[in-house]
Amino acid sequence: MKNVFTRVVKAKIATMLSFVPDEVYIELVYFIKLKKILNIRNATSFNEKIQYKKIYDHNPVYTTLVDKYKVRNYVSDRVGDKYLIPLLGVWDSPMLIDVNELPEAFVLKCNHDSGTAIICEDKTKIDFEDCKRKLNSYLKINYYYKSREWAYKNVKPCILAEKLIRDDKGDLRDYKFFCFGGTVFYIQVDFDRQTNHTRKIYTRNWEPLDVKIEYPISKIEAERPRNLDEMIHIAERLSAGLSDARIDLYSVTNGGQDYVYFGEITLYHGSGLEHIVPETFNTRMGQLIKT
Repeated sequence: MKNVFTRVVKAKIATMLSFVPDEVYIELVYFIKLKKILNIRNATSFNEKIQYKKIYDHNPVYTTLVDKYKVRNYVSDRVGDKYLIPLLGVWDSPMLIDVNELPEAFVLKCNHDSGTAIICEDKTKIDFEDCKRKLNSYLKINYYYKSREWAYKNVKPCILAEKLIRDDKGDLRDYKFFCFGGTVFYIQVDFDRQTNHTRKIYTRNWEPLDVKIEYPISKIEAERPRNLDEMIHIAERLSAGLSDARIDLYSVTNGGQDYVYFGEITLYHGSGLEHIVPETFNTRMGQLIKT
């Protein structure tokens, strides 16, 4: 419960500061995290333009894109529902969930935030009352106040249960596609998130880049996915019409067959607060965002 407690406390502190105007709050957080003065009036870098989007770009469709429940219709309309992870249930309160109606393995998550998914591989071994307490705490958080990511401000919270996607290799990996103007330019792969988090950035042609985004550059070379072209096509379909977006997809191998599943659409990568080295890459990505 420690991580849950910390998350809830930070959320409450952020909510208490809700009276602070967005621009002032964002400039302060940006300076504390990156030790730089935010040039919001003449934003040029990737991180600066993410802050600009928070303050000035309030496209109504963004609220749908960050809502993990409503975005499913958006994905279905654009690329088809075969790329959606099967939905097991939707509830407004954890007290309405009947664990007996869920399969042995599943994932519980809220639609309105990030990083709060509960993975259950065997429901006979899960403390479901503890899960309900966590979910109840998450539902009370307005994720917008944490970093003033506007799209989250008016998302109506709910809980989703999805099928737990398994991979024959035992290593379920997601691929994060950085799209600008509906075109994939870069792909991020993360390794060992829970122990020794590293990352690798690739071009769309699967060429590794000597670029660090927040976490150390991985010494591991990720194998080029056999269905990379399909994933690029999906990412570009989902990001069409958007100045920039990160499209997260899973590549799953079952019985020798490769499948692609939609993860999420991220409009504010790292909330625009991740250290990017070299700085020229930060500038390069910023140039790709047309505001």
